[in-house]
Amino acid sequence: MKNIKVIFRKSRNPYTGNWELEAYFPELWARYGYIQLYADCAGGGWCDASTEFYQTTKKATPDEYLALLDRLRTDFLEDDIYLVVRQRMNWNDLRDKAWNRVV
Repeated sequence: MKNIKVIFRKSRNPYTGNWELEAYFPELWARYGYIQLYADCAGGGWCDASTEFYQTTKKATPDEYLALLDRLRTDFLEDDIYLVVRQRMNWNDLRDKAWNRVV
């Protein structure tokens, strides 16, 4: 089984003013200067965000992200991957894992 780090953050939607939950994956492939994320808003979906945007987000509490974590763990377990929750970014993960892959 492979472990993948996930960081739960939230950002305020500028159009609705509501806080939206996001799961950031610093070890998954992303373009240089970006980070993979799963956003739980509007039905949810995968995209990437700039590292500058990541720095504007706020830490989500376990109560806020528990349901999303359970759903993502179920999806990832199908591929024999276990999600490990981290509280903050290790920038070396982006540099050495996400940005350093050949596609």
